[in-house]
Amino acid sequence: MVVFFLPLLMPLTVETCGQKTGLGVYLAGLGVYFLSWLLQIYYPDSAWSKSAFGFLAPAYTTMIWLVGIGLIGTRLFVKVPYRPTVYILISTAFVVVHTMHAYLVYTRL
Repeated sequence: MVVFFLPLLMPLTVETCGQKTGLGVYLAGLGVYFLSWLLQIYYPDSAWSKSAFGFLAPAYTTMIWLVGIGLIGTRLFVKVPYRPTVYILISTAFVVVHTMHAYLVYTRL
């Protein structure tokens, strides 16, 4: 829940070079994430969709757009110490657990 709630506390502005990079990473990540889902939906019997790498892609590609959010959101609205690496580390933990869960589903198929 923290991964999805914390961005609501961040002013997501694109002012610095790092934030512009973050926006590019975020948009590229969304593209890769949606492509991984589209391949699963439209080509479920393909070698890609049936492989572990392809089946798990919607789980692990979330890391790309989450890093983008972490690069864009450099501070919080509330006055507490914060660094973008905090969000990226929390996101990494989420993606690891999410991918492990997807792998368990994959092994049961």
